[in-house]
Amino acid sequence: MGLYKVSNPQNLKTGDAVVVCLPPAIGEIGLAREYLNPGKCPGGFDPLIKKLIATPGDAVTLTNQAMIANGKSYSAPLQKADAKGRPLASIPRGAYPHTNSFWLYGAGSPADSWDSRYWGGVSKVNIIKQAQPVLTFP
Repeated sequence: MGLYKVSNPQNLKTGDAVVVCLPPAIGEIGLAREYLNPGKCPGGFDPLIKKLIATPGDAVTLTNQAMIANGKSYSAPLQKADAKGRPLASIPRGAYPHTNSFWLYGAGSPADSWDSRYWGGVSKVNIIKQAQPVLTFP
């Protein structure tokens, strides 16, 4: 959470903070489960700010404890249920070599972030802005 300076997405690279409108099929699940607030993304939900950890052509491996992108491990414990006890669906654990999408990570709260460990990568069209943190809050 915080204040961010946003710009059009150009030269996206790992480590960038990005503003994302999830694909409607994913975002509508998040909206129905109250992971997302109502907003202006197609599907009627707010965009997310996430850390970009993999881009097309990168290798991604998912385990029950981490997302590994090009050999760099990001703590990402797979939760079986959300905070309300509802089962959480996720994509299969395993290797995704030479991904054709952008993989996102909830760096601010990795244990309970709803990110690519659950729904996989997104297309470049889903990334609407790059975000530069100005002032963030824990």
